[in-house]
Amino acid sequence: APLGRLVVRKRNREFILDSDDIDHLEADGNYVVIYAAGESYRLRDSLEGLAQRLGEQHFARVHRTHVVNIDRIREIQPWDHGDYRILLKDGSFVSFSRRYRKRLSHLFR
Repeated sequence: APLGRLVVRKRNREFILDSDDIDHLEADGNYVVIYAAGESYRLRDSLEGLAQRLGEQHFARVHRTHVVNIDRIREIQPWDHGDYRILLKDGSFVSFSRRYRKRLSHLFR
């Protein structure tokens, strides 16, 4: 079963994040930066591993360094050289690589 919540540490405190509140994930070396509700949290994990635990029906890899919460996508825009960029409901943009383009239709099933 997909994780419903994550526990992350920031500033010597522990925060509990609902997976529905997560906008996107970004790889950062041996860490994953989790963007949720206007905040960012670092977690020592792999991008692929965390995305699988959160559930592939709600989280999709769209770039080598990015995973998005499908429910948080507002718009997908064509960009340079066959790539796209994704506008999320929080107003941020995430790169959508042409390598992952075939997943475009899969995102909204």
